[in-house]
Amino acid sequence: MISKIAGWFKNKADNSDKNMQKVMMANGETCIKNNDIQGMKELLLKGLNPDAPSSSGTPLRKLCSFEQEEMEELFYDFGKLSGLSIEEKKAYFSAKDGDVQTLEELLKQGVSPHIQDGVKRSLYFIAMVNSRLEIMKLLAQFNAETSTGRKSLLETAARVANTEIVSYLLDKSQHDNEVLLKSIDAALARLDTGIIDILLAKVDLKNLYTDETILFRLASSYRSYSDEDNTGQKLVDMFIAKGVDIDYQNSKGQKASDIALSRRNTKLGYYLRDKENFDLEKRLVDLHALSFPEEAIEYLSQAESDLSFSSKKYRDVKEITLCNLKELRFDEMIVYTENHRNEGGNAQSDPNIEKEGYYIIPVIDLVKEVNDYLNTGLLVWIPAIKRFGTCDPDHGHVYVIENTGWKELLDDLFTFANTQWRASRQPEQIKTIYDCCKPWEIWKYK
Repeated sequence: MISKIAGWFKNKADNSDKNMQKVMMANGETCIKNNDIQGMKELLLKGLNPDAPSSSGTPLRKLCSFEQEEMEELFYDFGKLSGLSIEEKKAYFSAKDGDVQTLEELLKQGVSPHIQDGVKRSLYFIAMVNSRLEIMKLLAQFNAETSTGRKSLLETAARVANTEIVSYLLDKSQHDNEVLLKSIDAALARLDTGIIDILLAKVDLKNLYTDETILFRLASSYRSYSDEDNTGQKLVDMFIAKGVDIDYQNSKGQKASDIALSRRNTKLGYYLRDKENFDLEKRLVDLHALSFPEEAIEYLSQAESDLSFSSKKYRDVKEITLCNLKELRFDEMIVYTENHRNEGGNAQSDPNIEKEGYYIIPVIDLVKEVNDYLNTGLLVWIPAIKRFGTCDPDHGHVYVIENTGWKELLDDLFTFANTQWRASRQPEQIKTIYDCCKPWEIWKYK
């Protein structure tokens, strides 16, 4: 009799739980429909399972549309809290949302300030990356764990937080040069002028760098696709105004523009080069040392020379602007041996042909701008074999243009520039690198 009564109570409790889950699921679907983030958060903290099937059979979390990024982020965060108690989960969201009062109450009730989620993110870290300064100060009062792993707090803040957080961390403790360097690099990668200003106010740039300047660091980290409002150029002007030497050369004789251009950041590279004092005599010495054709030097050095060309003959490359002498770029192309295993010429004699590697081929890039495509490698001078060429950097191909001087190159510019898009209809002058030489005897293999 007693066991029957106990079973009855258990069944009643189970049914009650199921009914509660159904009610919460229905409310959860309503929250997604109305994009009610706070309502969904409360349901999750009450025990709603986001992976349980909804009324349509689809897991609740999968009902989010592509536009509901904040709701998806909530589900992602909650999924990382599976090992925490309800109170610890509340502490996590309080830290993220900046709810000082709730978090303080939870900490006083015994919730540990050192808790971490499933990917080892501490409450302090969560507060920092969400720019919750008052939460950080509160956690510091409770001696919370402040480690962020391999990166310093300041570097992480410079990478993801706001100026208020960075200022707080700078004032809170001393930082060595390595931390400051990495933090400045992080801010440069973000192109965040506010954070860069704060960091520079605390450092002596002349004593911070060896064999480079902050312009070199900007040139190394800059990405044009993330710079719609020319912040990189504004930073160059800011650094010059602060006394940074635009013409500083490192131990390899490179300037900041050389670093940017070698990383194929032509937008910033050419802006830097326009600011630099250009040494024409040195450029001519360098070009002569690389056997660059005299007729090309003469053409590219004359102000009246037309450097912009257009053609409607081809579908791909239709507009080209060549570099003048100042704009020529010294670059490196690669040739993957695996791409040539079935070719004739000298390919089968190459001792590296079966290896998973490549040859590094120094070139002079001739194209400044091109419609819709990467300008790198489109038309080049290959000094080691004294020929023009065209390259496909993405796939590791270098094509040689045989029996063609500067005048002939200009006369048939678009035929050669469109080589890589016309594999079955290449002009007779186009040869593979193995048709023209033995790469293993000329270039470094890696």
